[in-house]
Amino acid sequence: FFASGCNAPLTGSTTPGDAVCNDDASGTCANDGTRSQVVALLEPGTYYLVLAGYSTNVGEAAINLEHLPVGNGALQRFPVGAVTAPQPVTGATGGTGQIAGACGGAGPEVSYWWRSCTADAGGRYFFHTCTPATNFDTVLFLRGGNTAGDSCNDDDATFCSTATTRSRIIGSVPAGAGLHVLTLDGYNGAGSYELRVAYPYTPIN
Repeated sequence: FFASGCNAPLTGSTTPGDAVCNDDASGTCANDGTRSQVVALLEPGTYYLVLAGYSTNVGEAAINLEHLPVGNGALQRFPVGAVTAPQPVTGATGGTGQIAGACGGAGPEVSYWWRSCTADAGGRYFFHTCTPATNFDTVLFLRGGNTAGDSCNDDDATFCSTATTRSRIIGSVPAGAGLHVLTLDGYNGAGSYELRVAYPYTPIN
């Protein structure tokens, strides 16, 4: 569990879909049994990650810690597992623009996070904003907590032939448990969007 002090465990959710404490990860990841997995949105400050055994259990454990920035715009969650056909996600960017990928992005942003499970095989991801409902110059970037599969795109004029300031990214989600954050940013401004989402997925184009 996460704690804000030696004797002060976090007890309330910090973002929808998180887990500030966990006993058995099998509740989220069917094959993870008595392993544990916690996820939280943490504001600036000092925090502790506490490892304990259930009841009187003792032993050794390997802890994998992943941390990713999410900016100050809206933060939402994608489903655990696979989205194997492109699904539409709609909304609008907001905030003051706190983060940017290697492709730039000074405008307001929105971020989506999801977790993968130990048994997940990984595979291709596919995200794009080449849709009529997207009305501004977008930038997409994906970060993985283990630094694998990071990518970004500002303008994909080939795929988005009728809307050359829209974006598309394709890459691979690594196998195993992990944290992933997709950020939809504005190159300079903000607007409404329809994002198409799939993971893992092999696009035909």
